[in-house]
Amino acid sequence: MQNLHFCARNEDIDPNKKYIILRLDDVQSYYLKELTIKMLNEGISRKMPYTVGIIPLNLTEDPEMTRYLRQNKCSIEIAQHGFSHRSDIAEFEDLPESVANKKLNQGLEILNKISNHEIITFIPPENKYSTGTVEAAKKNNFNIISGEGDGLFDYSATSFNFDTDTLNPVDVVIDASKSDAELKGFSIIMLHPQDYIGEDGEEDPIKYKRYIELLDKLESEGFAFTTMHDYYNFIRKTGGEDVFYDSEIKKDKKNILPVVSNDVTSSGTEIINNEITKKNYLKKSKLISIPRWINNYNYISAKYLILQGNISEDNVENVYINEYQLAAFKSGDRKFTYKLNTHFGNLQEGENTYKIYFEKAGVKTFKESIVFYYSQDRAQYDKYTEKLLTRLNNEAIDTISSPKY
Repeated sequence: MQNLHFCARNEDIDPNKKYIILRLDDVQSYYLKELTIKMLNEGISRKMPYTVGIIPLNLTEDPEMTRYLRQNKCSIEIAQHGFSHRSDIAEFEDLPESVANKKLNQGLEILNKISNHEIITFIPPENKYSTGTVEAAKKNNFNIISGEGDGLFDYSATSFNFDTDTLNPVDVVIDASKSDAELKGFSIIMLHPQDYIGEDGEEDPIKYKRYIELLDKLESEGFAFTTMHDYYNFIRKTGGEDVFYDSEIKKDKKNILPVVSNDVTSSGTEIINNEITKKNYLKKSKLISIPRWINNYNYISAKYLILQGNISEDNVENVYINEYQLAAFKSGDRKFTYKLNTHFGNLQEGENTYKIYFEKAGVKTFKESIVFYYSQDRAQYDKYTEKLLTRLNNEAIDTISSPKY
């Protein structure tokens, strides 16, 4: 058995770059096989890896397709795309957990015949799935569900407009990709081989030219390329939260906990004379990213609070939070992250203060203090909010700009 996942180490992902994940769905036995392989070869020749959504049913009956997938193991992440993907239904939209679990098991049994590497990405047909599917996916060790919506790994742009039954203009796809990449560091483009066929069911040369134009434009825009598998590992390695949980964060508001935070800068502070509203303050709190792909700085998920900072200084060897040296930080890194959790003893109900120090040439220098008012109780959280706003209006605290490291 061979590993079919993209071979690049997740350390190779540069947090300062914006990434594109090409998600090619509906890869299967026989159907549009030549076009599918042609599309994949076009990107692979440009050093673009793919996350490939494979329909498991009957896959191993097509030796040419299975052989191709094995031969291109370093450029393809295998993702499970439903089981049979019948065209008349959204296969996993209404399934109870027991039925979803059976289908996922059957699909993995087939896909594992061509890969002994753990498959962590599930792409539901038509991007729709039930709560039972979520539970079944967890039991089958899927870390990612890539569908449609606001989840971390939901697609950002699509090559095809299903409402008009036409290809989207390349610029529309690029603009949507840029928007998501700015928010969370990467963007997922959904593609299908059948996006590029004509009425006769064969490849349409004019449509296929649009695919080439899309790849050309992505290259010219300076994007880097990766897979869901590798970006997931990068997030986990650099202190990100449990990604599977984050994919559901906007679908399950009851599991989101509040935090109130403020930036206390050691330089460039100013007296706040005007009233600062809660809405404007929270919008302008830039240092804290909780996590960075959630565009709402006053909410965090139940598992961790992530303190993240950017470093513009050169030659920073170590970062300390209070007296704790960040173990994951490496000399020269431009970002640091620190997980806070009540179980770790570094987060408690009420006011929390974190002093940040940088070390250069063995000398530790104080840089910043961060204050959090934390609570899992909504009423208490509102009291902390008012307390913080009062403090902001009476002390020399700059909440307008991020610290200048």
